[in-house]
Amino acid sequence: MFTLTLNRWRIDDVLGLRLDREEEFNGADLSIHRIGSTPERQSGCQAQDQGSSPAARGPYLRCRICLSPTSVTSTSSAMNRTASDSGQPDSPASERSLTARLAIAAAPQRVQLQACGDAWVMVDWGTHAKANTAARALAARLRESPEPFAIEVVAGVRTLAIRLATGAAFEHRAKYRAEALRWLDQIAPQALDWEAPAGREVVFPACYDPSMAPDLDEVAAATGLTTAEVVQRHSARPYTAEVVGFMPGFAYLGGLDPRLKLDRRTVPRPRVPEGGIAIAGLQSAIYPSPTAGGWHLIGRCPLRLFNPDRSPPALMTEGDTIRFEPIDKAQFDRLWARR
Repeated sequence: MFTLTLNRWRIDDVLGLRLDREEEFNGADLSIHRIGSTPERQSGCQAQDQGSSPAARGPYLRCRICLSPTSVTSTSSAMNRTASDSGQPDSPASERSLTARLAIAAAPQRVQLQACGDAWVMVDWGTHAKANTAARALAARLRESPEPFAIEVVAGVRTLAIRLATGAAFEHRAKYRAEALRWLDQIAPQALDWEAPAGREVVFPACYDPSMAPDLDEVAAATGLTTAEVVQRHSARPYTAEVVGFMPGFAYLGGLDPRLKLDRRTVPRPRVPEGGIAIAGLQSAIYPSPTAGGWHLIGRCPLRLFNPDRSPPALMTEGDTIRFEPIDKAQFDRLWARR
């Protein structure tokens, strides 16, 4: 057991945790208990803050880390090399790799800006826990009060793209691009403290019957849970429609229970049925229509998510709060028949 100061916004990306939402995390091989916070990084970590702006630093959490023997051997050789390069050649490889993971979590991360061709610029909040909220909040501001350089904004899971009001002459394109990047350099870090507009709360019936959940057993085995626990954890939490994209009516739903976090399937399916409920990473989704897909299918929704003859055509929009309500197969069949 030891104590370390971690940058709260990067714990999720490196360790798969959401300590910004929880006071502690208790897993099979790792537990982290939050015992305080500080606006600046303290000693106890190899990560350095040189050159980072005030907006890129903190807040930080003072944490007590408790590890089981298995956790120290579960990290990758790439992390071992990273830690070795940081000046710990005499440490066991497993300890070096763990130190590297924690060092990365403690490191600050800058908001990144870049031009995307002549007509677009993009801001990327990286793995900040409020990246999506910032993207949706800044998009809402630009839609309500457009800047002269912006004619369109598109919010992503952790990014925001701005289409520039470019003129025909090259000097006009360069002018608007420079203005946009200067403006974003000031505003984008501030957006991390904003609240995004609240959407609707939408409840979707979800059937987790084995006939509609071909990956449920595999997900349970991979996470060390029973199938009933997977269903309970998936349906117990509210989700946020972080972005709508990929196909009409498809929303990326953030907020999946960290215990259900899995990489995508090694081999994608050539066809996922309409209404398939799936998980990957820390997101869930419902497929609005049949398509290829690589997420893990754990259930199915009987509602028609997208109908071009309906107003609005999609049942989910950016910023909505989504909940899943478990139903049995008989209820699914009745709802499907009424579509």
